[in-house]
Amino acid sequence: MRRPGGYTFTIENKKGDHPMSLGENIARLMQRKHYYFVPYGQDDPFAKPQSLKADLALLPAAVDAALRGEQLQPVLLGQRNA
Repeated sequence: MRRPGGYTFTIENKKGDHPMSLGENIARLMQRKHYYFVPYGQDDPFAKPQSLKADLALLPAAVDAALRGEQLQPVLLGQRNA
């Protein structure tokens, strides 16, 4: 989806990147204006402690909120299944 003056994109670590770099990048983007996130959470904190997964069931609501210039809350969800 394109918003006037902005684009939708995903954030992904490259193989070999330090796991903290993804969290730092997300934190930087969350501080910027006109960047909106689909709420996300850990899908398997024990087997994949660095893994985050968006709840795509919330995508329509997140898009509606972003078009109003708002961030759907909460952004960080509890443990996600699947």
